[in-house]
Amino acid sequence: MEGISIVSRLRAMDVGQMITFPARQTRSVRNIIYDRLIEERIEGRTWTTKIDWDSKQVQVTRVS
Repeated sequence: MEGISIVSRLRAMDVGQMITFPARQTRSVRNIIYDRLIEERIEGRTWTTKIDWDSKQVQVTRVS
């Protein structure tokens, strides 16, 4: 999914869906969830993040 922004990917997620980003983007992903997706969070959307050190990726799951 090269060229698609983190924000666009997070907004397009369905409940229960999990996507990954390189671990080096963990800070950006978390900041986007908490600072840029405010309208979505007001609507009730939530995401969780988990770093998988073995694969060096951050896993994002849409919870609601």
